[in-house]
Amino acid sequence: MRSLLLSGILFISLIVLFMKKSKFNLYVILGCTIFILYLLFNPGSAIEATTAGLNLFMYKVFPSLFCFLLLSNLLISYDGVYIYSRVLGRFICSPLKLPSSAGFVLIISALCGYPVGAKYCNELYKGNAFSQKTAERLLNIASNASPLFIVGTVGAAMLNNPFYGYILLLSNYLSCVLMAEVLPSEPINNIPFSKPPSSYKSFIEKLLSSFKLSFNSCLVVSGFVIFFSIVVSIIKNNLIFQVVLNNLCRYLALPKDIVQGFVLGLFEMTNGCNMLALCSGSLIIKLCLISFILAFSGISILLQVYAFSYEIGTPLRKYALRKIFQGILSSIITLIIMLLPVNNKLSVINTPKRGSSLAAFILLIIFISLPVILNSLLFKLKKIH
Repeated sequence: MRSLLLSGILFISLIVLFMKKSKFNLYVILGCTIFILYLLFNPGSAIEATTAGLNLFMYKVFPSLFCFLLLSNLLISYDGVYIYSRVLGRFICSPLKLPSSAGFVLIISALCGYPVGAKYCNELYKGNAFSQKTAERLLNIASNASPLFIVGTVGAAMLNNPFYGYILLLSNYLSCVLMAEVLPSEPINNIPFSKPPSSYKSFIEKLLSSFKLSFNSCLVVSGFVIFFSIVVSIIKNNLIFQVVLNNLCRYLALPKDIVQGFVLGLFEMTNGCNMLALCSGSLIIKLCLISFILAFSGISILLQVYAFSYEIGTPLRKYALRKIFQGILSSIITLIIMLLPVNNKLSVINTPKRGSSLAAFILLIIFISLPVILNSLLFKLKKIH
């Protein structure tokens, strides 16, 4: 009974992304019914998976996501988009064939990761900062895993070597640059991003508004994390999945734990990366598969990104296919880097000391503050002249 129910869930989940709109309601109703029945037959598994998903969100995702969202919303409310776009916009965006108004989205995505870039891409699109076609390109370019997650969680914590985290980080960023070259673009609008009208709200009012927006965004993310933790748990413990997995491993001549970690990582990124890091087998194969998952992001994060960016009008299928292509590019780059002879010497680097982490944090603060300082200096020089 369990296997039949899960097979129905898997079948419906896969075709929902590629079905016709006219049959969407039918598939969703059918899928929800089968899912509810499965949970009724396995309440203990559902509670355990829900608790695991909640712990994953509260201890791994929420601490960094909420802080970045809060500060980002404050930056926007105090014209941070205008300042960053004015100072760094053309320098960052011109090589990527993007208008300078996209500078803030690129910076915040590079710092915060999924799904923050999609959220602010949608916000600026609604504010008429750029066209719908540009927003589509930016959505794929500015959707990445955060450096903290790749280097800290995956590299240092899961793989026990931050050097591999830096390889994965470089691969993901280079794949974004290549995506910018591959995706169709339109002529860059060199008109400076206009400064938004001044707001007369006090700091407390803006802070409270930022709190509300940040909590609402975190609630959306938590729902996806918990839901897909249940999905991954159901798939992992299913008899049919194990039979299919065994046959797939024999066909590919790969260890079972590697194939299982990769397949489950296609659904939920964090659990998949952790499974791949713990499994046996070739380090190069593991890193290439992790690199693909980080660039692709998994169905869970695809839906999170879509939840924040559906107003742009990009079909989920189109965005997902582009992320698959980016994942392939990222894997190829990782393979090339790992085959370089210099890696044999550099990979002996262990987890950095606390002092180096503090120095990196200070450099990050300087990097974020530099545009504001430069903008203030330029304003004062204009006043003098």
